Amino acid sequence: MSSGRKPLLDLTAWDDADDALERAAGAEDPDWVYWVSRDELDVMAGRCFAELRRPLKAEPLLSSVLDRYDASFARERSLYLTWLADAYVWAGEIDQAAATATEALELADTVNSARARDRIGAVAKHLHGVRSGAVQAFTDRFDESRLR
Repeated sequence: MSSGRKPLLDLTAWDDADDALERAAGAEDPDWVYWVSRDELDVMAGRCFAELRRPLKAEPLLSSVLDRYDASFARERSLYLTWLADAYVWAGEIDQAAATATEALELADTVNSARARDRIGAVAKHLHGVRSGAVQAFTDRFDESRLR
């Protein structure tokens, strides 16, 4: 299968999952419906859209979920903020990307999550070489956190 068709298949799978979640109420529902909430599905879709560099699709999904996650979800917020930061990078909103990545980094400092740190590193690579005060502030903070 050509790589050009894969995103279409991914979006079709997401639409199928969205439909199944919407009608979840019967015995014929897929097994996964019992543990997947609307927020979880939106995060998965937002992450996929960010990875596919479709920021206009990713941003509202991720932002909506993040608006509902309080401080008790520090690890999840840190992770999801990294995909939101990537969406901002792909949208050309560099200062917003850096601010979002900085927030993710600050949260990651409060939890012990290698996955969050790895994702923050990925965002740092996407911002590498971009000239902006916000990016420089994020990069300085990121470099400082790696020394600890």
